[in-house]
Amino acid sequence: MGSPLTLENDTNSIDSYLLPLDTINPGIHVLYIRGKDNAGNWSYTSRKLFYIRPGDETSNRLLTNLEYFIDTDPGVGMGPPLTLENDTNSIDSYLLPIDTINPGIHVLYVRGKDNAGNWSYTSRKLFYIRPGSETPNRLLTDLEYFIDTDPGFGLGIPLQLDNDTNSIALYDIALDTFTPGLHHLYVRGKDNQGNWGYTIVKPFTIYILGPIVYVDWDATEQTSAPHGQTLITDLNQR
Repeated sequence: MGSPLTLENDTNSIDSYLLPLDTINPGIHVLYIRGKDNAGNWSYTSRKLFYIRPGDETSNRLLTNLEYFIDTDPGVGMGPPLTLENDTNSIDSYLLPIDTINPGIHVLYVRGKDNAGNWSYTSRKLFYIRPGSETPNRLLTDLEYFIDTDPGFGLGIPLQLDNDTNSIALYDIALDTFTPGLHHLYVRGKDNQGNWGYTIVKPFTIYILGPIVYVDWDATEQTSAPHGQTLITDLNQR
């Protein structure tokens, strides 16, 4: 009896969705999501806390500006702009120029403004640039993953890069040979100068209920998928 979400026919999944919030009061709320497969089995219900500021419940509230900056805040409205997608009023992935940034640890900040002139909180994300990574025209040429056991560099299962963004946003991974319990997903990439990046690791736990695989991503993110599949999301170039 919940509100339906439309699945994408080519991926049998959903990447992003704009939910109407104009009838929800300000405060802390919980979003719940669950799915049903073609055998009529329902998954566990995933949940996510979110907060609506007073004033944010106004109808027709849309993003009009999105900006980022690295390390130093130039002032609200003064950061380099990010282009929003017209059909979703959002942004899925973006390649940021880092050729002028020195190697080391840095902080990426992102914030947005709506059509009522209100700026959001500023989100931040740590990232690291290796010495040599600042070379211009550095692009990913290979991306691979493995689960639990490292087969060696270049011997993992390849992931197909998106030619337009030189990244990957969504990918199906077969899980039908894995037993229920704790596992680790590893992902790494190689650039066009032959340098391999650090290996990213994400713990996850598999629960199986009939034909449904329930994947708990280290108790912080939860994804449901048909038995034998899971999803990789937001594995963009770093």
